[in-house]
Amino acid sequence: MKPFTTFDQTFKLSTFLMVIGLVYPNPKTNWIRLLLTLVLFAAFLPLGIIILLDVCRYFKQGDILEIVKHAAVAGPFFLGFAKMVLAYWSKDEWLFLINQINDDHANYNTLPEEYKKIVRDGIRKSKLMIRGWCLVLVIILLLYYGGSLLLTIYSQLFSSNPSKYMIYDINRPYMEPEARFESPFYEFITIYIMCMSVLYVINYSSYEIFMIPCINHAATKVLLFCVKIRSAMISRPEDLGRNIAEAVKFQCAFFNIIRKLDEAFGVYLGFIFLICAFQTCVCLYIISERNNTDVKFIGSIIGCMEIMFVPCYIGEKLQSLSQQSAIEIYNSAWENVQDPRVRKYVPLMIARAQDPVSIKGFSVFTFEMNLFVKTMKSAYSLYTLLKSQKH
Repeated sequence: MKPFTTFDQTFKLSTFLMVIGLVYPNPKTNWIRLLLTLVLFAAFLPLGIIILLDVCRYFKQGDILEIVKHAAVAGPFFLGFAKMVLAYWSKDEWLFLINQINDDHANYNTLPEEYKKIVRDGIRKSKLMIRGWCLVLVIILLLYYGGSLLLTIYSQLFSSNPSKYMIYDINRPYMEPEARFESPFYEFITIYIMCMSVLYVINYSSYEIFMIPCINHAATKVLLFCVKIRSAMISRPEDLGRNIAEAVKFQCAFFNIIRKLDEAFGVYLGFIFLICAFQTCVCLYIISERNNTDVKFIGSIIGCMEIMFVPCYIGEKLQSLSQQSAIEIYNSAWENVQDPRVRKYVPLMIARAQDPVSIKGFSVFTFEMNLFVKTMKSAYSLYTLLKSQKH
C-alpha cells in the first residue's frame, strides 16, 4: 500500500483548482493572490456596470421580473468574488488545516493496518465527493451555455430567418433592446460572459473542494479515536497509561480542528444558508412567470441544492460520529481496568464526547440534513408568497 502523503499530493485536483482559483494559502504568494483578485474584480467591473444600468432601466419601467432575473444570474458572480475575499481573510486558518492534514498523514503511516484502512476510506470518500462536486458544476455550466449556443448555431445554419440568443440576456446600455444582438456588442458580451463563467466555476469549485476533505478529515479522526480508545483499554498494564494519553491527544486534536473549521468556513456557510433560499425562490419565480422551462435557471436551482446539500450531509455525518464516540468510550471495556488513574479519565472523555460537535454558519445555523430541508421549504414558502402578492 502507498504511504499517506501531504494534502497537495493526496488531493491533486483540489490543490490545482485552489491555486488557479486564488484561494490556496501560501504565505509566499499571498500578496500576489490579493493583487490578482483585484485585477479579476476590475475585469468583472464593466459587466457589473452594464448589469447595473440594465437594472436601472427595468426599475424605471417597473419590470420586477427582469430585475429579479438579474439578481438570480449576477448574484452568484459577486458571491464568487466574496469567496475569494473570505479565503484570503481566513488564510491563516486554511494554512493551519493543510499543515494539520500533512502532519496527521505523516503520523498515520506509523499506525497499524486497522487504522490505515479507516484513513484510506476517508480519503476515498473525500475524492469521490470532490469529483461529484466538480461534475455537477460542469453540468450546470453546460446547461447555462448549451441552450443559447445550440439555438444560435442551429438558427444560423438551418433557419431562413437566422436569430441570435444570448447566454445572459442583457441590454446594450442606453439603446433599444434589439441593439443587444448587433455586432460587435453581441460577440463581445458573449465571449466576456463565457470568460467570467469559467471564473465562476473555478470559484465555486476551489472553495468547497477544500472544505470537503477538511471536514472528512475531522470525521476520520473521530473514527481513529474510537479505535484508539478500544485498543488502549485492552492493552498491557504497563502500556495502558501511555495508550490512554495518546487517545486523549486524538480527541483534543479533533476538537481543535473543529474550532479551526468554524473559523475558516463559518462566515461563508452562514451566507450560503441565506443566499440559497433566496436564489432558489427567485429561480422558481422566474420559471413560473415565463411559463417555460429555462434550463439556465433549472441549473441554478440544482447548483443551490448542491451547495446546501454537501455541507449539510458531511456536517451531519461529523455530528453523528462525534456523538457515537461517547458510546464507543462507554463500551470500550473500561470497567475491566483496575488503574484508578485511568478510570477517572473515562467520565471526562465521555462527557466531552457528549457535547454536540457540529459545523455552523455564523456560529448559529447547524449544518445538518434538517437544515437542508428547512432551506428548501423556506425557498418554496418565499416563492408562494411572491406569487400570492403578484396575483
